[in-house]
Amino acid sequence: MLVTCFGYTGYRNARFGQIEVHEKITAASRELLMQIKELAESMNLEVLHGIVDCLWVKGETVEDFKEAVERETGILTELDCYDWIAFLPMADGSGAYNRYFGRLDTSKVKIRGVMARRGDTPDYVRRMQQELFDLLAEARSQEELHRIEPRAQEVHRRYMAELGEVDVRELAIHRRVSRLSYSRRCAEASAMKAHRKEGIPLAPGMEIGYVMRDAAKWAVDIERDAFEFDVAYYSKLLKKAWSEVAFVFLK
Repeated sequence: MLVTCFGYTGYRNARFGQIEVHEKITAASRELLMQIKELAESMNLEVLHGIVDCLWVKGETVEDFKEAVERETGILTELDCYDWIAFLPMADGSGAYNRYFGRLDTSKVKIRGVMARRGDTPDYVRRMQQELFDLLAEARSQEELHRIEPRAQEVHRRYMAELGEVDVRELAIHRRVSRLSYSRRCAEASAMKAHRKEGIPLAPGMEIGYVMRDAAKWAVDIERDAFEFDVAYYSKLLKKAWSEVAFVFLK
């Protein structure tokens, strides 16, 4: 509820939105984050990354740090312990706080912001990336990750090789309609045009599904009528999904 309210305070069309409230919440959060960052450093913990409601630290006194944060702020916290974690890079070379994955000490891989988590990722691409993450879950250290790399590469090669024979329905891209007109050519504009051509009424908030038939011409077919697809386009999506996972092997 708090997260929802925060978003609407900065939304220009919200009836109860007020940018000053939005900025004040952000300022308070920033001050609190800096406070616990300094607390972590005073306890000889290495601060790896931070976001509005999360701080990633490395060291031997994490349990004590959790108790200290709750004592100083009065805010209850949750602790996730990782065997390893990878923050995907942004354009400036820094790590993205909202795109990461790592193996928890429960042996599960926690993923955020990658293609497997996105609602518009085709099922075939999502399935490949999820299979890769399941494989990474076997590795408890950086050394074990490097031993797994050849098996991960084989998964990628298999999905690339089988792409031409995949059921076209597994390549459907699902997007939620946010607006009804576009000033430039793009996949979403072509998809909306294809739906209107079939007499399907559109409204903001609706979810539509389409398959890219020819990316060079922005030619798409609605999901139910699709029978062919642009292999090169979907190959790029597979490569992008692979590159997100393969970043962990560069360390």
